[in-house]
Amino acid sequence: FSVYPTIARMEPLMASLRVDPASLHTAEACTAFLERAYAIVDRHRALIEAHGNDILFLSQAHFDLLPATWSHLLSVTPDILSAIPLGTAPPESPADFTAFMEACVSSQLNPFPRETVAPAPCHVRHFLGTSEKKRDEMVKMAHVVAAAARGCETNHVVDIGCGKGYLSTLLAAAHGLTVLGIEQSQDTADAANERNESVRKKLPKDGGKAGFHLKVRAACIKLHERSGGVGLETILAEEGVKHTLLTGLHICGDLLPDCLALFTTCPAISSMLVCGCCYNMMTEYDPSHPDSHACFPLSATARRMNIQYGRRLRNAACHSVFEWTGQRAAWINRIRYTSGYRAILGAYMHHHSLTTNMKWGKTFQNVKRQPAFGTWAAGLLALHCEGADPALHSADVLQRYYDEIADDVTRKLLVFESVAGLLFPVLESLIVVDRILFLLEHGCKATVSALFDPALSPRNWIIVANRA
Repeated sequence: FSVYPTIARMEPLMASLRVDPASLHTAEACTAFLERAYAIVDRHRALIEAHGNDILFLSQAHFDLLPATWSHLLSVTPDILSAIPLGTAPPESPADFTAFMEACVSSQLNPFPRETVAPAPCHVRHFLGTSEKKRDEMVKMAHVVAAAARGCETNHVVDIGCGKGYLSTLLAAAHGLTVLGIEQSQDTADAANERNESVRKKLPKDGGKAGFHLKVRAACIKLHERSGGVGLETILAEEGVKHTLLTGLHICGDLLPDCLALFTTCPAISSMLVCGCCYNMMTEYDPSHPDSHACFPLSATARRMNIQYGRRLRNAACHSVFEWTGQRAAWINRIRYTSGYRAILGAYMHHHSLTTNMKWGKTFQNVKRQPAFGTWAAGLLALHCEGADPALHSADVLQRYYDEIADDVTRKLLVFESVAGLLFPVLESLIVVDRILFLLEHGCKATVSALFDPALSPRNWIIVANRA
């Protein structure tokens, strides 16, 4: 993990301003955090919404959203720019920029684990087909789930969205828990059961096989009125489960908020330990339809505050600013060959009054291969711009246009993303605290903590809840 020393060097400058997640154990503390964080988000909404809309970066002058006093950032090296979202101000920054950074950092949860989880290593057979990142996540997750199960005096765990059962297998084989995996896809559930049987056969005979209790069931869990499928309470009754712990690693979109709601109503679930992801897939609350199913914001307090994100803010909440520092060359290349190409082509099209209905996200894979701009842009115009004269808008013409402005545009994009990146952890922190507040409002004991190193696993927040 070569990224860690880099982050360690850059982290200390404003780290003390971040909020300790352990301090948010009351509804009052969570409400105060939401008010402060959302004030920052709402004040700089235009900046966040402009981020990622590369095609309009030049034609709508997105860079001008930044105060003129921040122009010093244009002379800062990419190494220093990449550290801005972590809370490191460049030398000789003006007071208003430093104040902006401090406001953003003080509205973020501290994403670094308070203590290192170092469980005993598990045999590689439990992780066949997984990456080093996933292995690290599953070992640590299984360790804390097993400890939580012991704490609430149960040996049974329900793994929601278990996929092929990697975490479930580890919980059963390495920690001796009885696991019921729930997976919506029948094919995936069948593959998980086949894999589990293969692992079971390889376990030692002296107690290993006898202690391995795992079943993966295909089911579309009914978590709200609009969904089909069956209720989790029905499944638990059919399985004869009266006392269980609910878990899930990287539960996507609406499913994790739905699990939180389920925990508040299902007595058989005595404890919960879950990790979410894919905030961009969440359904947002619409005040004009208060009875419709929505998963953000979840708490009644946040809804009264009229907290609203929209698609671009939800997408921004998914970004990992730690990757920019750890993989600086990749970050710079993405800005130059993805954001930069789109921004310059957008400006060219605006200047020549060219229009297209193409979805720009579909150009990403082509840009990743880093073709010459002229060749790439000419191909897109020929395919997707009706009325674009190939002779007038040739690859050579487009390449000359690019060469004249590319360096300046790349610098501006690097600065713009670095500044906007200060707000991304604020967006994610607000989502996480809203979920904790929802549980507190329903009389549960709830806490949140970072389990994985954010440089390796960006979605590292673990929500732990128990009956009051």
